[in-house]
Amino acid sequence: MTQHAARRRKVLAALACLAAPWGRAAPQPGAIAPDTSVFPQLDAKMRAGNRLLLEKKFLAGHTLLAEALAIVEADPARRWPFRAMVLPHLGFAELALGNTRQAVELLFQAIQTQDRITAEQLQPFARLPAAMETAMGKQLLKIEYGRQLLSAIGAPQAVRTVGEIPFDTTHATAEMWFTTARALHADGDFARLARFYRERIATLQAAADDLPAMLAQEYRHFKVGLLLWQAGQEAAAGEAYAAALRTNGQRFSCLERTGATMEGLWSGVAMRRTIVSAQLEQARRAGGLQRHAGALLQSVLAAKGGGARYQEALMHKLNASLDAPLIACRQQLRQLEDQIAALPQTLTDVTVFMQLSAMHGMLVSQASAALRIAGLDSIDLALLQDSLGKHALIGFFVYAPPSATALEPAPPRYLRYCVHATGIALHDLGPQAALEQAVHRYRAALTRKTDAAGAATLAQLLLRDLPTAVLAAPEWIIDADAALHLLPFDALPDAGGQPLALTRNCRHVSSPVQLLPRQDQAANARPGQGQGPGPAAIFADPAYGAGLAQPASATMRFAMPGHASAGERQRLVAVAPLPDTAGEAQAVLASLRQLGIASVLHQGIYASIGAMQASEAPIVLHVAAHAILGQDIDAATAPTPRQEQEWMDMLLPGRRAGLLLSRGGQADLMLAKDIARLRLHGTQLVVLSACNTGNGTVLPGEGLASLRRAVEMAGARSSITSLWSVPSEASAELMRHLYGHIGAGMAPGAALHRAKQALIRQGRPPLDWAGFVFAGTDAALVAPQRAA
Repeated sequence: MTQHAARRRKVLAALACLAAPWGRAAPQPGAIAPDTSVFPQLDAKMRAGNRLLLEKKFLAGHTLLAEALAIVEADPARRWPFRAMVLPHLGFAELALGNTRQAVELLFQAIQTQDRITAEQLQPFARLPAAMETAMGKQLLKIEYGRQLLSAIGAPQAVRTVGEIPFDTTHATAEMWFTTARALHADGDFARLARFYRERIATLQAAADDLPAMLAQEYRHFKVGLLLWQAGQEAAAGEAYAAALRTNGQRFSCLERTGATMEGLWSGVAMRRTIVSAQLEQARRAGGLQRHAGALLQSVLAAKGGGARYQEALMHKLNASLDAPLIACRQQLRQLEDQIAALPQTLTDVTVFMQLSAMHGMLVSQASAALRIAGLDSIDLALLQDSLGKHALIGFFVYAPPSATALEPAPPRYLRYCVHATGIALHDLGPQAALEQAVHRYRAALTRKTDAAGAATLAQLLLRDLPTAVLAAPEWIIDADAALHLLPFDALPDAGGQPLALTRNCRHVSSPVQLLPRQDQAANARPGQGQGPGPAAIFADPAYGAGLAQPASATMRFAMPGHASAGERQRLVAVAPLPDTAGEAQAVLASLRQLGIASVLHQGIYASIGAMQASEAPIVLHVAAHAILGQDIDAATAPTPRQEQEWMDMLLPGRRAGLLLSRGGQADLMLAKDIARLRLHGTQLVVLSACNTGNGTVLPGEGLASLRRAVEMAGARSSITSLWSVPSEASAELMRHLYGHIGAGMAPGAALHRAKQALIRQGRPPLDWAGFVFAGTDAALVAPQRAA
């Protein structure tokens, strides 16, 4: 059944009650009994007419709906309530045919009819608006959910993104209130449109537990807000956007109470970003970005990364639970995740995926309802400013503004936000496409050891007009978005042409939440985890033997799970040994020994997946091994956004990223989804001294599905990962400097900055030092207290 057919079935089921006996809350003497005998005839014409409207055969649909109205008007005294059925659809047809004035008249007649029904409490017609609202909301939920799944698996048919649903004007999501607003807008009666919103639409309220009705109102506020903004009704548009955002918040409150599927959660976050994007565009065009900086940034930070934050919080609480049903839920979720991760990268038959995803969603909903994840939709800006001290936060947000002339999204843009102890500043950086072309060209130049042409231009694009307090800050904390996750900021030139790394430290965060005072780690400890962190775990020089087993048909050197067919012949792909990492491991051991930190070295055949999984909250986890990524980050200077796997990569980071360790003396692949299951609460630092450990699938607004994100999900406080394949000799030297400073008591982020400066002063190119990125909370390593 198509989505349109499903909606018709719900709505017609709500209308079927009209064939039942009519009644009033208090019968009025002398009232004329309604004529119910015409319902079957009306129903047939309505079904046929609406089907034609869905097919965009507006003239033919209009003819049938006009015939239905003629049946009603043949006996208006006894059939007038049926106008509430017919007129909204006939008004939609008139609007589609360009007859705006007639559409307005018909739609207001429908509203007047509904008002009279409500005043007289004429049943069952009085129940019809609520039934229609719920049916519309359920259909929107279904569209959101379906498009999330289809975009996750790369279905062959064209699939619009969730962010495009709010701009839908087809009959599938039409309803009386929005159609009336569209008619007023098309008729040019903008003042009346603003009054109509404030007097009729803004006053509609959904019950706190009625999620579908809530969703219908959220979309309505937003869509009418767009019309008001395009009509120049700025104040009313602002009110409508604010109402949409409030209703979106109510949606999350309802989900928190009843249990949220990840698909429903991500859809809600996507809608929140759409609303915030409209607010930003309204402010930008009105020159009010800075005037409303505090309120806008609050909305941006609530929208950005919301899905990832919720998922991480949910998984942390679920992994820490000792409740038997939740332990069983956790085990079943992992089994399903393993099955989903092993599915082919591109599916033609989506049945298995849909079944697994539905089961996954049901289990997440159960866990969510039991664990009550709340309070993730707001960040205390004052507390954030206090936490920064003398440092500055520079963040970026990709937003998709609405078109100023049509109900459709315009090309995405970048917003930059700066936060420091004494202020907040917002700045629009322009179209996303042009900026990201410059980013990929710059990355390509760095990694090919060519002149970084365009470096000064890129720095100007990203960092122009920074506040004085930000320019004076000794450390910049970068909160990137989209392709900027792949950019080494400290390699960009300053005003004098020198790398930024010479004058200031640049560290990264996945969310500004990481800058706030941390919650009690014990609350998130994994089952069976001891008190406090364990000894450092160092993995180096894994035994790769003859290589990694791969399907014979694999087209890439290292294929991800899902490329092999059942029973397919395997072949061994040679993996270069890493003998130099043995010396790196000894340097790490020596530095940690200076801090009084005990360490366990896993080398050769002992550098195995099993050993890593058995490491319990190591105070430091250092891995010197190959990392692989099942895609080429720099395959093009301006890559086309892929939607086939992006949502699933965010839900299960690492379907295309992993570490090559050892198993039985042969190479074996540990995917990021398995790294995310490690027990790293209490781990102060993870260093992945391998290529591409900081790369992955980019999803604007939600971050990067990478090995870095996997260790954060596992609970690590901070990490050092790489953005490209750093030459082994340069990597070893940088690590030696890094751990030398750490051993002297320096915080890891500051130590990495000092190590980079050492290589810069030796004349090393950015290829040798800029690829390593520190992310998370930067604090000196503290040896665990030994028991007396």
